Amino acid sequence: MHSQQREGFGNGNGKDAGSREAGMLKIQRSANGQVVFTVSGRIAPENIAELDALLRAEVNGRRIVLDLKDLTLVNQEVVSFLDRCEADNILLKNCPAYIREWITRQRRVGTLTLKPVEQEKD
Repeated sequence: MHSQQREGFGNGNGKDAGSREAGMLKIQRSANGQVVFTVSGRIAPENIAELDALLRAEVNGRRIVLDLKDLTLVNQEVVSFLDRCEADNILLKNCPAYIREWITRQRRVGTLTLKPVEQEKD
């Protein structure tokens, strides 16, 4: 089995809510017939391009899996990216229930962009 590890993707200063660990993204690659990227920590929008490049650098025809078991936090942009990954036949393994529900809702309505509620004028 082949394994590589990438650490340090984050918000630039490595801090989130006062904790260096909370702002870190760790991606570990392993291959044994299929390529598995195990994602730990928080995926921020600025991480999407690099993660996308890692996925696209893989040899065509090999099954790609994103293992999200240790993923702790995402936002709308990241959920849209994960949705596109599935559309590209990348398996989302151990996807947290809240992320799965968010992807499902996004597919149902097209997007989950929240609009400001207009206040009634008296």
